[in-house]
Amino acid sequence: MSHLTLVAPSSTSTLRPALAHDIRNAMAVIGLNIEMLERLAGPSGARAASAAHHLLMRVAALCNDTLRRDRTERRRGWWL
Repeated sequence: MSHLTLVAPSSTSTLRPALAHDIRNAMAVIGLNIEMLERLAGPSGARAASAAHHLLMRVAALCNDTLRRDRTERRRGWWL
């Protein structure tokens, strides 16, 4: 089994928006696969698919907050 570790960059890192964007892209692929599995599993897989979609929505919200925070910091000129 592979292990995935996400390390949060510092608040002033320029990698933060790129990481959030990449995570959202990966989640989109995962979401499409969950939808396909949900169709194949039928009603018996609906509960598991719903839980997976809920988790993806929570991670997407974290990514969106990160991107929104970055835009706010850039407007305020935190790098000066």
